[in-house]
Amino acid sequence: MFNEPSKEVLNRLPRYGANEQISQEKIVIHGHFFIGGCDWYVAEFDGEDTFWGFVNLNCPQNAEWGPFLLSELRELRLSVPVHEGCVQRYIGHLPVEVEWDAYWKPKPFAEIRWER
Repeated sequence: MFNEPSKEVLNRLPRYGANEQISQEKIVIHGHFFIGGCDWYVAEFDGEDTFWGFVNLNCPQNAEWGPFLLSELRELRLSVPVHEGCVQRYIGHLPVEVEWDAYWKPKPFAEIRWER
């Protein structure tokens, strides 16, 4: 994983279940992972491997709230074709990893939903 969140950052996240009594629009999103048009918005963390938040896998109609695993995000890779020159000659593939958004500022989910 490119730019993985530190233990300190993970320890500051709200614990799993902390948002049970809050409406989805008001839930604060504390972190963001992304790769190739896919987004994982972090609202809670169990302290080990499981996040809870909103996931959009490049299909807004099927985006949903639910759990996702840090261990799975670490393993996820895309292979992007690389071309060279004005004739766009194919020269190979470049591996791309999930990235943690180091510049993310916590904000309510209502503000995130409409950004894309």
